[in-house]
Amino acid sequence: MWGTLIRLGAVLALGLLVTLFGIQNGSRTTQLSVDLGLSAWELRKPVSVVVLMAASAGGGFVLALLWLVPGRMRLASRVRALEREVPEAPVGDPTWR
Repeated sequence: MWGTLIRLGAVLALGLLVTLFGIQNGSRTTQLSVDLGLSAWELRKPVSVVVLMAASAGGGFVLALLWLVPGRMRLASRVRALEREVPEAPVGDPTWR
């Protein structure tokens, strides 16, 4: 129970910090540009800092999913295969182990 309360408190604190960041930086913008040496690009309009941070967090979330999900799927497939190998217990037989 205490672990759940601590996690809930951590999530609420993080949510509060993200909300405060959004309120404080909602009107700030930045001009984005990329210079690769051979060519350079610049966005026509400045981008809000909050939008930039949200896009960065979303991109990181997607990359983490792409990295973690395949391994999880392999493990789930392996568990199902191992469960198929184990014989089922006879119904009503308390001595079966």
